[in-house]
Amino acid sequence: MDEGRGTEDDTARLPASTGRGGSRGRAGRPAGRAAIAEPPAPGENHRIGIRELRQHASVYVDLAERGYTVDITNRGRLVAQLVPARQPDSPLERWIAAGVIQEADEPGDILDIEPAPPVPPGQPGASETLRRTRDKERY
Repeated sequence: MDEGRGTEDDTARLPASTGRGGSRGRAGRPAGRAAIAEPPAPGENHRIGIRELRQHASVYVDLAERGYTVDITNRGRLVAQLVPARQPDSPLERWIAAGVIQEADEPGDILDIEPAPPVPPGQPGASETLRRTRDKERY
């Protein structure tokens, strides 16, 4: 854990918000980072307004970094979510994340593809055509 950051145990004892008369230090000073954002219970999202996000963005980024989702509201209406970033696990996910390829619109399997129609008698197959093409390129 980075120095200067509270642990989850530290934040569990502190109030979730710093409204007027809340857990502020001296007048005009914001509460410590750990005092602002109490992590929600597992499965719950932390809900904050846009103004709170502007004033204490680093606190909520820290929450997301620890694996929590933060719902951001504008006048009580959900407008965005701050979610933990994760590294793509597979090469396919990394290519999708990099924009090299697009994710399929529908789930499927290679075995769902219909086989190619049979080659008519007397016509060369794909393998034979490829072999002839390569032979011509070599010489």
